[in-house]
Amino acid sequence: MQTVLAKSSMLVRSGVILPPKLKLKTIQFTAPWNVVVSADAGWLEREVTSRNWHIVRIANGIIRSGIGNNSHTAIASAVNFALMQVNSGIHTLRIEHVKLTQYPWFVLACISMSPYRIQEGLTLTEADAAIALTFAPRHRRVSAPYISSYLKLGTNASAMKDILTVNKQRLIQ
Repeated sequence: MQTVLAKSSMLVRSGVILPPKLKLKTIQFTAPWNVVVSADAGWLEREVTSRNWHIVRIANGIIRSGIGNNSHTAIASAVNFALMQVNSGIHTLRIEHVKLTQYPWFVLACISMSPYRIQEGLTLTEADAAIALTFAPRHRRVSAPYISSYLKLGTNASAMKDILTVNKQRLIQ
């Protein structure tokens, strides 16, 4: 079964502490992250607050992009890149925005994700506030490991290599 990611999709880290009697149906996306199935952020927030718990946004979001052969693989690629920047203290993420651009050989997805915390109390501790500042800054230059990560995520490697070679030659000239 293919995991469908879209705006308002929620990802939760395996082992996250949830309110009593709240059972989430999830599908593993990439270890240790799971996608909440058949529910969006609004449903999860209603379920959490109905049990006198809180879902708190703990930081501004991050923006990442990814490419793929179709919209699903492009969004999954962008989410994978965003997850690479997430600290272990963050256990819930929401996809806030998705923008897709179709090109002749691939689809480019730009996403923004925000970290949330599901907790009993309404206030964040100082340690939780420090965790909120865990996203790495965006890089301007594309590095070799970054390119190889794109290639590992199911894109057409030969077409991507050709595109990168042409762009590199343009930069050199």
